[in-house]
Amino acid sequence: TINIASKCKTRPCDVSFALNDGAVYADFRIADKRMQLIRISYDVYGCCKCANRTTLMPADMLLHVVKNKEIEDEAALIELLKRYFAKNKAVLWEDALQEHDLLP
Repeated sequence: TINIASKCKTRPCDVSFALNDGAVYADFRIADKRMQLIRISYDVYGCCKCANRTTLMPADMLLHVVKNKEIEDEAALIELLKRYFAKNKAVLWEDALQEHDLLP
């Protein structure tokens, strides 16, 4: 499952997603219509601060989610995030991604 997470002062970002019933939180920055993961927190593994170490990707779907404050196509968003995580798995603790089923 995926939900838009509440913004938190200790984790500044443009949009945050709670995945797998809150076992994982992924915080993104959006700039120039591109998204970049700045932090991902996993149950058991802890917080991986990855700002400026992950790739930029087009953010059309994330911009739509931020604007409408709802996720219309959960499956498509999860697939997008899984592809993004796979592209950046060396930075994002691949074993944690695998354990939390966040790779395609």
